[in-house]
Amino acid sequence: MLSRSTLNRILELRSEEAPIVSVYVDSRPTSPNGPVRLRLKNLIKHARELGETLGLSHAAKQSLREDLERLEALEEPLTTPSAPGYAIFACSALGFYEIVPLPRSVRDSITVDNDPYVRPMLAILDEYRRFCAVVVDRRQAAVYEFFMGELLDTDIRISEGVRKKNYAGHYGLKEHNVRNHAEEVANRHYRAVASLLFDRFKANEYDLLFVGGHEDTNQEFIPFLHPYVRQRVAGTFVVDPATVTPAELKEICSRLEREYEEREERELVQQLLDGAVKERQAVLGIERTLDAANVAAISTLLVQDGAVVPGVVCDSCGWLGLEGDRCPNCQSDTRKAPDILDELAEDVISEGGTVEHIASDTPLKQHVVGAMIRFPVPVLEKA
Repeated sequence: MLSRSTLNRILELRSEEAPIVSVYVDSRPTSPNGPVRLRLKNLIKHARELGETLGLSHAAKQSLREDLERLEALEEPLTTPSAPGYAIFACSALGFYEIVPLPRSVRDSITVDNDPYVRPMLAILDEYRRFCAVVVDRRQAAVYEFFMGELLDTDIRISEGVRKKNYAGHYGLKEHNVRNHAEEVANRHYRAVASLLFDRFKANEYDLLFVGGHEDTNQEFIPFLHPYVRQRVAGTFVVDPATVTPAELKEICSRLEREYEEREERELVQQLLDGAVKERQAVLGIERTLDAANVAAISTLLVQDGAVVPGVVCDSCGWLGLEGDRCPNCQSDTRKAPDILDELAEDVISEGGTVEHIASDTPLKQHVVGAMIRFPVPVLEKA
């Protein structure tokens, strides 16, 4: 399954002698786009036609031909998919071939380039954070992990013997003492759960936290969380801990994750728009964002999910642009890039920045891309 380590390993691929074929395919049997075999066949046909226009050497053509023949013969896992989407990377010249199952469907595409096309995988990883979901009441707590749409029971259970806080014993005697004892035991229980969560978050096992239980116990428990954990609470939910099922928890976590992502995306875009006033903290649009990338000024890149913009790249100095046969920096020949946004995303990551793909309906749509910047970016004269 897709992971950050998988992405980083594929990002290291680079081929000067022969192109790398990158394929993304929606493998759902119910896909509205038709049978996966037919769609893959059409993608391969397009790649063959594209290969004829690239001026490849004989060895590079042979490598591409072998890659496409291997894709044509591909049966598993596409004929019996265990995932809603797949990414496939192939380069015979490098001896590299890998199939990566994806947690959600993707748009069909095929790219033939010196670098692997990774932006769809980057967008998916950007969507998914590792959530901890704790279901807690005054007596017990259960800890779950929610990642890439799947709920995992960690088998972590914490329990503390405590009667209902209004239990008063025989004929209601000593009600005050019993009530105080119940509060003390419940508080000790909450502290134990909070301590465990702090240890897990401190060890970077989780990114964000969902807290669930009865409404009153949620309110009682959250103040016990360490401030480091409390600021990572991404949502709360009301359930009966004694009766809630894993299927119900999975559905709840999926909903809370979607709501969190939408909130975060809207906030990021608003921060971008605010910072772009006089371009003091941000830039908007493909040209100004490329200008920022070319001087390593980008701290955070925001890209409209699904957008594709062709461009050019200078492999000698790393310059990125929309057009031009010759690099304006070093005068080397440029190469055409099927998607300059993919090259841009890779460049930002290599410079220590972060990339966020925006799927929500926000004002970024009209700009396609923008970036938070480390320092003001001069307006460059265009040739």
